[in-house]
Amino acid sequence: MHWLARHRLVLLGLIAAFWTALVALAHFFPSAPFLSGVWNGERSFSDLLRRRCEHEGLPNEFWPHHGSLSREIREDTEAALKAGNRPATAICTTTLELGIDIGSVKSVAQIGPPPSVAALRQRLGRSGRRPGEPAILRAYVVENYVTAQSPVSDRLRESLVQSAACVRLLLGNWFEAPREGGLHLSTFVQQILSIIAERGGCHGFRVVTHVGEGWAFCGIVNW
Repeated sequence: MHWLARHRLVLLGLIAAFWTALVALAHFFPSAPFLSGVWNGERSFSDLLRRRCEHEGLPNEFWPHHGSLSREIREDTEAALKAGNRPATAICTTTLELGIDIGSVKSVAQIGPPPSVAALRQRLGRSGRRPGEPAILRAYVVENYVTAQSPVSDRLRESLVQSAACVRLLLGNWFEAPREGGLHLSTFVQQILSIIAERGGCHGFRVVTHVGEGWAFCGIVNW
């Protein structure tokens, strides 16, 4: 423990360099477990912030946006962001990475390590689209309180180091190249569920044929 305390900065520096190299090599190993996480916790954050506004007697400024919500709720969030007449923050997953028009975004916050440098770059690009405005991204990392029983990953602040490595690579203008020929299975499932919900049911062959007409899913149909 005493050795770890004395050499903590050296260890953090080594781990930061390690994560930087590891993330840079990640596109060669797309199934690597350290890149499998998603930006989660959006439901609890949005609920806590909404309750805080209610407690303070203030208008709600925080809106949820994720795939489990109904279309009406997601559209309310998008409308609040585009209105521009009062502060509005969307607590979201990757649903807002799909090209949805949400107007001008002042800044973006990343909670926890991003799934990839490319994802961090795309989220940063949501802000600063007006002439003369900079793109702003604030990164927040939630870490466990360190005790004598904490695992090594908590003591070394692994999430913090991974986030710093991704930011460092982004500042160096490096990001993963897009993968070609991917099956896009999660989006494929979402499209099928959307068709079923819209039509109240559909024959399996017709669903696959209809969805498979798009170039993004042709590889799945032929697989």
